[in-house]
Amino acid sequence: MEEARRMAHDAEMRAELAKCVHLVTLRSGEYLFKKGDAADGFYVLFKGAAKLLDPTYVPTSPTDEPPLSS
Repeated sequence: MEEARRMAHDAEMRAELAKCVHLVTLRSGEYLFKKGDAADGFYVLFKGAAKLLDPTYVPTSPTDEPPLSS
């Protein structure tokens, strides 16, 4: 009986969460957010890759890539 209640509760939680989900699609090079933006969501990477970059980085050569932010 306890297992059935837990499963029903889990289903309710998933249904509530699904009401808040919005799909965001970005192309390569586009930003999801930038440093200083208001925290307005929770993001789950479904497909692809993402980098967290340090906006204060100053490259020393044209081929330098910004390091990952700490």
